[in-house]
Amino acid sequence: MKNAMAQPDSMIPPSLLRLGGDHLMLFLFIAGLSSPTRNLCAADPPTAPPRFVVIVNDYEKPEFARALFASSYEDFGTVVAIGTGESQSERVYKQKVKQVIPIPDLKIDLLDPSQFLEVGRSLADLTSAVETYPQLRAHLLPLGSEMKTIVDSGAAGLVRRAGAWAKLKMPESEAPATLVLRELSGREYRNAEITGKEPDGLMVKHEGGVSKVLFDSLPKEIQDKYEFDPIEAEKYRQSREMAVTGSVDTPEMGRKGGTPDPNEGSADTSDRPTGAHWVPASVADAVDCSLFVDVKKGITGEGLEGSWSGSAFLCNVDGVSYIYSNAHNFDGAMEFRIYDKQDREYANFLSVEIAADGQAFWREKGWGGDVVRFRLPTFQEKALTLNPIPANDSIIGRKILITGNTKGRGEITELEGLITEIKPDRIIFHNAETQKGNSGSPIIDLESFTVIGILTWGMYDDENPMSALWSKKPPEERVGINKGAGLAGLRFVPVTLETLYRQRVVMNELKRNTRLLGLLDTLVPTKGGLFVDRTKIVMGGYSVDDLLSESSDHVVVKELTALDEFLSTKAE
Repeated sequence: MKNAMAQPDSMIPPSLLRLGGDHLMLFLFIAGLSSPTRNLCAADPPTAPPRFVVIVNDYEKPEFARALFASSYEDFGTVVAIGTGESQSERVYKQKVKQVIPIPDLKIDLLDPSQFLEVGRSLADLTSAVETYPQLRAHLLPLGSEMKTIVDSGAAGLVRRAGAWAKLKMPESEAPATLVLRELSGREYRNAEITGKEPDGLMVKHEGGVSKVLFDSLPKEIQDKYEFDPIEAEKYRQSREMAVTGSVDTPEMGRKGGTPDPNEGSADTSDRPTGAHWVPASVADAVDCSLFVDVKKGITGEGLEGSWSGSAFLCNVDGVSYIYSNAHNFDGAMEFRIYDKQDREYANFLSVEIAADGQAFWREKGWGGDVVRFRLPTFQEKALTLNPIPANDSIIGRKILITGNTKGRGEITELEGLITEIKPDRIIFHNAETQKGNSGSPIIDLESFTVIGILTWGMYDDENPMSALWSKKPPEERVGINKGAGLAGLRFVPVTLETLYRQRVVMNELKRNTRLLGLLDTLVPTKGGLFVDRTKIVMGGYSVDDLLSESSDHVVVKELTALDEFLSTKAE
């Protein structure tokens, strides 16, 4: 993940990964990432119910794949950490992970149809893995058998309470209707439950949250079933538009105004607009939806404690209010605030999600996944909305507005520009004069005032990854943060703030380990010791003493220091 703040993250350069012979083995030893040499087919059976089954293949041939029962799975980009026991963890390169299968808790009460569906999906993935890697069948069979028993029991109309199976008895009138609701466009709402009806559409609770689905987008048989009347629907829409238009002069958003506190209550849908909804009508309206990200305390890309600033924005998606920002704004963050220009703070998030693997991915640079969103507990009427059309060449030359915390000055700026290029995977280039602090700002189409993307990447004066790795002080300025990811159709997966913090810590550790390779050229065993000249500059701003001090607690440095002292003592 490319960091767009003043402190850039640097991945391990490909040139290091191509090292051969003793250099590569020393690097693997230093980084602690050597592949295990135990049973190639499987890990030991779990002592506690696993949360994941991870298929790892160190040697590419399918017959060498092994299955790890994991209590945790953390993705740090280049490397993943797999918890294999109470205090055990295995780190492997991400490219060696072939499949990650989430395993639901199989010991809890099973009372809801969605629980059986979740187990069924995991069982299907497990079956697929066994078909691909037959040698894992015996090892995965006990877990698969337990999951199949649950799936078959659910299909038979049974539920499990306090460890005992029983037939679920529910009056037909109380049983919610669950189905896969499919729009004419092909969009699906899985495990859908119709929770309400309005003249122009249905309120639907589904796997992705809660949405209002308009009758116009549904097949005729669904319209007929729920007695859709186009005339009544149009009257209802007009009445809603009049109500929204008449609400412009209501009190300004804030704790003392007419909008609910975003940190109170639960994700209730009763106050959500169901017909026409609020959209910005001016630049000032868009500015009201922008937020500040203020990290008071965190770990920088150089491994030091520090603080930094970024941007975010309010956005409504399918009737749910989110805060969108860049994930790198929260890498290494320990204490942070998200607030608006009225100093109203946003917290107590219902969930945190990050762009799924391969999403918002700039392939040319190998950077991606740098979009995070926080789900708010209450609906925010004054929020931006996403443009549903994926970014493509047709919007080149389109006028845009970018609102955010430029240079971290603590004020929302209004920057205009043009779309200059669309790269593959909906990567947006523009010429607005954005700078550090704008990371996480919305890219707003000035014609419709909808969000087409999120500002993410920029260029430093020196883009050489080795220079960034060996620079003791980060560059003060960059050429401009003028690239972003399109948001239409972006998929998200759950994440935790702890994972974002750990990502920064692990990347700093990898960079530190990589710099230790620079000591190889300084090792000259003599009667005077290993390090004859400790002031010698290894690379960039780092001397031998700098590297030894930076990694004084590292096992390799301790061994080298001990050998240096031994040789010096023998010489005396």
